[in-house]
Amino acid sequence: MDTTMTGQQETPTPSAVLIVQTYLDAFAARDLAACLEHFAQTATILFAGGVYRGREAIEDWHKERFKADLRLLYLEDIRVEGDVVVVEAVATSKRLRLFKIDNLSGLVTLRLDQNQIIEAEFGLRMNNPEYWRL
Repeated sequence: MDTTMTGQQETPTPSAVLIVQTYLDAFAARDLAACLEHFAQTATILFAGGVYRGREAIEDWHKERFKADLRLLYLEDIRVEGDVVVVEAVATSKRLRLFKIDNLSGLVTLRLDQNQIIEAEFGLRMNNPEYWRL
């Protein structure tokens, strides 16, 4: 995956990319403890209209996502600008498949502080309809 950026953006720092990649690896492995280690105690997750604040809520969010079998099928890009990392990925879950949607293209915006995630915001990329497969 080429993460070199042009223009105003910078090349991702190894530490920022490593933090995000190890989190995504822990998520894929369903390693709850390793996932939680990546989040600050007061971190926030914004997901599907819900707000999850603090370690306990973030733990519950991960348990819910694991139960729904949320999986990243592949990463399209990782960009870093300062303390913000943006991941473009394609995901699937049991819930999506229930609605006959095989996968969705999304953005995850992660804000880091002192090598921990302090905010994670999950959203859809509406400009890529080719990822909607009914």
